[in-house]
Amino acid sequence: MTHSGRAPWIAALALLATIVAVFGPALRFDATSVDDDAVVFRNPIQRDFGRRELRDALDPRASRLAYGLQYTPIADLSYALDGRLLGRAPGAYHLQGLLLHVAATSLLVVLARRLGASATAAASAGALFGLHPLQVEPVVSISARVVVWAGALLLALLVAWQRARAAHSRGAAAGALALAVLANLAKQTAVVSALLVIALDLTVAARNEPWRRRLRVWLPHLAITVAFVWLGLVVGRREGIVAPSTLGAAARLRLALAAVGLYARMLVWPVGLLPAYDVDAPAAWLDGRVVAGTAAIVVGLVLIAAGWRRAPRLVLGVLLAGIALAPVAHGLGTQVVADRYAYVAMAGIALAVASVFELAAARAPRAAGTCALVGIAACTLVARARVDVWRNDVTLFADAAATEPGKPLWHHLLGRALIMSGAAETGRAEMALARRLAPNGVVDGYCPMPAVVGELARQRERAGDLDAAEAMLRTALVEARPGETDAAAVDLAGFYLRRGDRARARDAYLDAVTRDPDDAPRATEALRQLDREAALHPGP
Repeated sequence: MTHSGRAPWIAALALLATIVAVFGPALRFDATSVDDDAVVFRNPIQRDFGRRELRDALDPRASRLAYGLQYTPIADLSYALDGRLLGRAPGAYHLQGLLLHVAATSLLVVLARRLGASATAAASAGALFGLHPLQVEPVVSISARVVVWAGALLLALLVAWQRARAAHSRGAAAGALALAVLANLAKQTAVVSALLVIALDLTVAARNEPWRRRLRVWLPHLAITVAFVWLGLVVGRREGIVAPSTLGAAARLRLALAAVGLYARMLVWPVGLLPAYDVDAPAAWLDGRVVAGTAAIVVGLVLIAAGWRRAPRLVLGVLLAGIALAPVAHGLGTQVVADRYAYVAMAGIALAVASVFELAAARAPRAAGTCALVGIAACTLVARARVDVWRNDVTLFADAAATEPGKPLWHHLLGRALIMSGAAETGRAEMALARRLAPNGVVDGYCPMPAVVGELARQRERAGDLDAAEAMLRTALVEARPGETDAAAVDLAGFYLRRGDRARARDAYLDAVTRDPDDAPRATEALRQLDREAALHPGP
């Protein structure tokens, strides 16, 4: 093999090594309480994953409370396998996320090469996709693994579909169908799989094919998309995550445009990122976010029109980004922006930027190369710094509180994390600040773990499995964190009171009060009530 023949392989290996160097420190990180607790580590379903849990994970009719309220069996099973094969240490879970990201990046490079990109342009696309700071949350956050699974499978689908169309391979076509199903089983936002296939055909793979043949090969993918859209709506409505919007059509459109504007800003200037974003519908059409979103869409349409014949990969990249963002930037609620939601869209952006780089390099190779290197180096440095933010709850919520100092939720979560780390005085000061900032002293947006465990235990109780229900509730009280003790004690005591066991109910209340009476107001009052009743009606 010549030196020039080895160059692409050397570049690819250097890229993957850089990704590992940037994200690899997360293998030593803790899990965070941004869904990692509820979905994986303190989730009694994952802790005791067996035949029953496997059946429920695969059955869309089963309650999805323990599975993030969505039908995501691929990711659910991957958590269970991590626990069974590698233990419960967070590092094992972080490793799978990193390996999936490396695989997804490799698949994007392969796709770009098969679509005719030069080795340098394909490596540039992989570098932007693999090292952009927006990718930190989906790769490092364990509970965000669902989007990396879906992203890797969707990119594998596009590689297989390009092979099927270029070589007329029935095996590749069948593999593409299987990958479409698996991607939809990983994350519901993968319902765009059919649209991604169609975009690939229209721009690069089958531009000149007769429409009748195109429709015939698209139909199975469209059927998969329709089936999973229906399934997602059924599960979402049952679990309460899909509900009728109270916003009017104009407000929903402004919200969707604002979401697009925020994504555009974060793609270009990924500073001030957060674990979660609250995006309200802007009141005016001239709101900066709405204007930015509108401008981003207009730029995308102009690029599609200008590049339709001259730069098909550029057009494909823009279409992939827009299609991937469509399921989240929908304007139907407030959770329309999250770093992880941009994971697949980033693949389209990377393809588009790499196409522009290739066109520029043909005219001014030195200038284009310099710009590409500077951009990739900047992404690498910012991503590496962002990875450290996710080290643990203290670093994550301290960064969020510094970014949004007026938001009570971040101070509440930072205070809880500080107390758990041993800095009790500082932590209580942060939680007090959260109460002062919050309307009526109530911190909104925080769902304590006992709420999840309590509902799971009630499901087991209704099914007659009292031992399992009691074990869940007792574990929740033992593992309760600041802000959770009261609810955990009330749930456990309620279980005992329904059995007529007042002595054990009293012990549950007493446990919470003994730990911290300020953190257990309901348990304190219930304990007093039980003691008053015992004094009025003493036993034999």
